[in-house]
Amino acid sequence: MWHGEANMLSYYLLLRGWIHLGNTEFIVRSLSVIPAVGTVLVAYLLGRRLFSAQVGLVSALLLAVNACHVAYSQEARGYALLLLLSSLSILTFVTAIERATTTNWLLYVLVTVAAVYTHFFAGFLIAAQSVSLAFLPRRAIDLRKFSFSASLITVYIFPALWFVLRKDVGQIDFIPNPGILELYRLILFLTSYGGKVFGILLAIIYLACLGVSLRMFLTNWRHSRQSIESWRLALLLSCVFLPILLDISISHLGKQIFYYRYLLICLPALVVLVARGFCCLRSQRVVVTALVAVSALSMATVWRYYEKPKENWREATHYLLSNSRPGDIIVSYPWYAQDPFKYYEKQLSPSANALHLVPAQMYSINAPQLNRSEVVWLLSCREDDYLQLFRRSLSRTYPYHHEWRYDGAITVEEYSNQELTAHNDQDINSLANTVSRLPLR
Repeated sequence: MWHGEANMLSYYLLLRGWIHLGNTEFIVRSLSVIPAVGTVLVAYLLGRRLFSAQVGLVSALLLAVNACHVAYSQEARGYALLLLLSSLSILTFVTAIERATTTNWLLYVLVTVAAVYTHFFAGFLIAAQSVSLAFLPRRAIDLRKFSFSASLITVYIFPALWFVLRKDVGQIDFIPNPGILELYRLILFLTSYGGKVFGILLAIIYLACLGVSLRMFLTNWRHSRQSIESWRLALLLSCVFLPILLDISISHLGKQIFYYRYLLICLPALVVLVARGFCCLRSQRVVVTALVAVSALSMATVWRYYEKPKENWREATHYLLSNSRPGDIIVSYPWYAQDPFKYYEKQLSPSANALHLVPAQMYSINAPQLNRSEVVWLLSCREDDYLQLFRRSLSRTYPYHHEWRYDGAITVEEYSNQELTAHNDQDINSLANTVSRLPLR
């Protein structure tokens, strides 16, 4: 990991121990399901701690039916764990500020460092939490304990900072420069996992409730300036908006890092702010009616998520194992495409020798002729400008090309410098009937 990709280190360390319980898809995916369930509980505790039990219940409901949260709770990646640790970081920060014991501050340090090593973007939450202190009365902050905690966090995440600055080998070069349209897509992503009609309606409701919370903050600030009430809203607003602003700023300074799922760290604070806006409605009947409507729209986007074809890594891996030969090279793009391939390689052919697999960013097309493989397989799951350029480069060296497509935008391509021989071409539709599917329903 240290020489290639150290992001999500916390998740992969947990996974290494977790798979001793079993290596089935159910066991592997359950490592995401369990944190996702825990995040719903933390959303309730956070809403109750900051505002009231009613806000906590609404926060938990909104998160439980959120299509984005549901989708990542079933992926064998670290995003569900990131959501849990991000929400815990905010909760422990609030607890440490309001009850400044050494234990509470150390717990905040532990959770926040774990969040950063689950995804480096969790570092933006540290900045958001620090900025929110400007809205808190000076007497309410134990500066000595806060400074000590900040120092500990800096020391513990220094290796991650060093990796980000010194080990950039193009892992996220596929990300384009963000524009206004990207912000629109981000809102749809966080509210409905990119839904269209239902997603737009949900986004409008979320933004309206967010506007109510923002107006409450401005009213509190105008009347009491620095206060606990102003700080509670400022903290959540900072955790929603500051990561996005920092992300956009860094992207426009030259390093494109604006990508929707990296900003999942904003989701816990967002649902609590939206819940606070809901609970400001005067009539209890209106609150219940609105929540029923939002829940129905959210469930519709969840249903849409289940209806969409999922990434069919099993079939793609099966085809590669059946048709690749010793000496062939398999190039993966993006770099993380190698993870599901390696998993299914062990599942489908545990006794076979591991194939030569290399990320596209680390593969040299201009290798010496003696070291060049006669056949290169390209395994990809994302279409972008980098992939198109890489394909053109491969085509200049390997003029013969075949391509196979699978559900979830997965593509297997074969490039060769000689006429391609016949393969064990099984009909994909018939193969789908004999090979179990990916999603954990």
